Amino acid sequence: QDNLRPVIYYLKHLLQDMDETQMLSRGLISYVRFNHPQTIMHPILTFSLDLLWDRLAKRFFVMDRILTVINCFIFILAECWLVQTGDIPEPNKTILAVGRVLVYTLGFCRLLYWHINQTFLGYRHKNLTKINKHIYIPYYLSR
Repeated sequence: QDNLRPVIYYLKHLLQDMDETQMLSRGLISYVRFNHPQTIMHPILTFSLDLLWDRLAKRFFVMDRILTVINCFIFILAECWLVQTGDIPEPNKTILAVGRVLVYTLGFCRLLYWHINQTFLGYRHKNLTKINKHIYIPYYLSR
């Protein structure tokens, strides 16, 4: 019609790669790396990126931000308002200790889980960097 040929978009190949270990498809990554605003704003690309954000990434992002805000709030309570000069009453010492334990466990456990997961995936998929003759570390640590 109007000397234009129909184009069939393969949305599946923009979202899912044949290599199941990839987080994003190579096609979508290549469009992003192409760094051309008119190409990135194509309706099928914006639709697929919005679909990924709405169905997959937004929930994890929001939950991570909520945990960070809660951790910050507990830190402010434990370090700023409960620490007083002079003699601290016993209930406040207990609340201060519990607040500090919560801050360190929430922050540290989240980071520890992420690093263990990334290390496991790096060794599992042999995504390693050689730092000397016999020692290999996951690639994400050398970026």
